[in-house]
Amino acid sequence: MQALAMADDHGFNWQALNLEREPEPTQLDRITHRLELVMLALVGLTGVGSETLVEVAHQLNLQSIIADRLTQAENSEQEKLLTVDEARSLVLIICYLAKQNQALIRRAISLLEQYTQSEHDLRQVALIRDYLDAFNQMYQEQIDPTASAPSDTLNPLAIKLLIELLFYSNSNSPQRFWLVLLNQNR
Repeated sequence: MQALAMADDHGFNWQALNLEREPEPTQLDRITHRLELVMLALVGLTGVGSETLVEVAHQLNLQSIIADRLTQAENSEQEKLLTVDEARSLVLIICYLAKQNQALIRRAISLLEQYTQSEHDLRQVALIRDYLDAFNQMYQEQIDPTASAPSDTLNPLAIKLLIELLFYSNSNSPQRFWLVLLNQNR
């Protein structure tokens, strides 16, 4: 994905990226939560930090829209809904980083498939174990400190999100991801 050009002083040319469709105002809460979960999965697998996220926002010319939000995420305990442009920007950043880390995502999914078919414990695989541990820790720190034991609910969620990351690493991923966000639970 190359650097993206601003359309005018009012914002980004979302139409050129096929991201122009607007969500209903009532959808922003769900979209914000979903983007947080996908970002946790991406960070849990790749280990990217806020500096990398800001750097990618800069590379994609999204810094004026999302950079402050990315740096405040680690320092703020106050939850705030994303704006539509912030949500679109996060979609672009997630897809960009997923594509950059596609080999790692594919390797993790391949290992996941192998160990699931052989009915061995997934935690025997260092990559999967480290991912699950990182995801569970970040989920409990950032989303829900009262979350139940990791194996009960969080591990299946982490695995589902890992598989989703593969779909967000392909061509036309931002458009697909945006449509998924808009169409879920309509």
